[in-house]
Amino acid sequence: MFGKCKLARYYLKNRNEFFGEEGHEILLKKLKKIIKKEEETKKILLIDVGTNIGNYLPHLKDLSQNQKVEYLLFEPNPVNIKALK
Repeated sequence: MFGKCKLARYYLKNRNEFFGEEGHEILLKKLKKIIKKEEETKKILLIDVGTNIGNYLPHLKDLSQNQKVEYLLFEPNPVNIKALK
């Protein structure tokens, strides 16, 4: 998946790069490049674990224009789940 998990290995080697808000921007840019290459031939599944109230969903939607994209959002806090609906 994604070139033998290149993104995961990159993250593990460069964890400090992902602290704070700037880390999100870096991650989204890299994901967008990878997804763009993959989306022509494959179905894309984007997962947000700990989605809170869904603030990150617009960023996930921006990653791909492919109609085959599916999203899985997980949130354990019942208060936040009500806000997601």
